Formats: sequence, C-alpha cells, structure tokens
Amino acid sequence: MRTNSNRLTANVSRTVRHPHIYLAGKIRKNCWRHGLVSGLRYHSWSDGVLPQPAFVYVGPFFVGCDHGCFHNKSSHGAIAIRGENACLGRDIHAEFDGSHLEVANLCLGAVAKADLLFCYIDSTDCFGTLVEVGYALAHDIPVVIAFAPGVASEVDNDFWFACVKAQWVIYGVTEQKLPSYLKAAIRRYL
Repeated sequence: MRTNSNRLTANVSRTVRHPHIYLAGKIRKNCWRHGLVSGLRYHSWSDGVLPQPAFVYVGPFFVGCDHGCFHNKSSHGAIAIRGENACLGRDIHAEFDGSHLEVANLCLGAVAKADLLFCYIDSTDCFGTLVEVGYALAHDIPVVIAFAPGVASEVDNDFWFACVKAQWVIYGVTEQKLPSYLKAAIRRYL
C-alpha cells in the first residue's frame, strides 16, 4: 500500500476573522456608506452585523424606507417624524423605540466592538461623529478620518483636536475615493 507523505492527517478548518469596521460620519438619504457596504439599505440594527467580502460592518444602521422619512435633523437616520408626515412604509417600533438614548447606545456599543473606526466628514455639523471618534480613541480603537473637499485642510482644520489623536487623516477625499482609502486603512492598521 502506497502512502502519500504530503497527505493531511487531520482535516483542519481555518476560520478567518475579518476586521470589524464602524463607519462614522453624517447619515443621509442615499448615504455614502452604500458605496462601501453591500446590502446596507435594508439591513437594520436587529439584523446584527453585516458581513462584507473584506470586513464585517458593525454600524451604524439606519432605516431605509426610501422616502427619507427617517433622515431628518437630529434623527441619525433612525428616528421618524411623528404626525401627519410620518412614514407609513416601515414600522420602526418593531426594531427599537427610536429614542435618542437608544440610538446613541447602539452606536457606541458598535464602536466598542470595532477593530477600526473609519470616519468620513463631509459636513461641519457632525456632532455625533465626534463623540464616536472620541469613544473609539478612549477604547484604543484605531481611527482614520477622511475629509470631503472643502471641509478641512492641513492649514485650516476646526477638527484638529480629533485629528491629532487619529492614526491617519486624509484631506480632499471624494465619495468615489472612499473604497480605496477604506481598503488602505484596513491593510495599514489591521
């Protein structure tokens, strides 16, 4: 009987753990995250994390009713308008109560589970984003901050406080360039 010395003696299963990524930044209707995360539009917090080919998206999640009903000021894409203009397309209450406290807890809980926080700042009124950045830094999670054109520069940067602690800061980034910068950040820091 012939034996093959190259034969595997045990069937060893290899599990690859993809990095867990949190994408911080303003949430908008037709959000920039859709270009980075496949299947995001109809995924919600209650569905859990969203695996991608090169990473696992941990948040944030928002309500994709396609009407924009949940994308109002101070809503984080998850708190609906009440009253006559309320969205009839999706029952937010089936997932969670939609309060500011619950949204903040969900987001910060997801940040704490991330291996990397990738932040895209395309607006100067991203107050929640700055809290998420600070939370990640306090938990020793690497932070990459990408600025849209015209928001900040190396010379003129009102976000300097967050930037001095971030691992990488990139200026003049268009939405089209985000996939390559996210890929580079994952390679660089994980």
